Amino acid sequence: MKNYSKKYNNMVSIGNSKEIKESFDLGMFRLRLSNTIFETRKKNDMSQRELKELAQTTQRIVSDIESGEYNMGVNLLYKVFKALNKPLVVDNVDLITGETIFFAKCYFIDISKKTSETKEFYLEGVNSMQENYSGKLLKTNYNK
Repeated sequence: MKNYSKKYNNMVSIGNSKEIKESFDLGMFRLRLSNTIFETRKKNDMSQRELKELAQTTQRIVSDIESGEYNMGVNLLYKVFKALNKPLVVDNVDLITGETIFFAKCYFIDISKKTSETKEFYLEGVNSMQENYSGKLLKTNYNK
């Protein structure tokens, strides 16, 4: 992503056109989205064929989505993220399930080993319409 940021800064300084910036930002969004879909599919040991069946589309479209060449509509975006069991979070709400997502970052110190580490994770809450919270660990990213 650092290379893209440099290109972005150069583009803005070369031509401060709103259209150029908007086009670049849209391209970066599509790149992040396609990369998320590709990486999640691979992490789940899922083939493009399996994803196309679950998302009710074609393998060609899955391939085009992953390469950033396909402009997805909302219906297909929903089907792909649901098929991948991947949250699509905006303002702490998973748009796929309607559940509230709680994010947390903790710093742990192991006195016996004299080490420390940061653990980032997010918790999935119950449907945002319910009052009680019962979370489960969805993802843990360990950084040392």
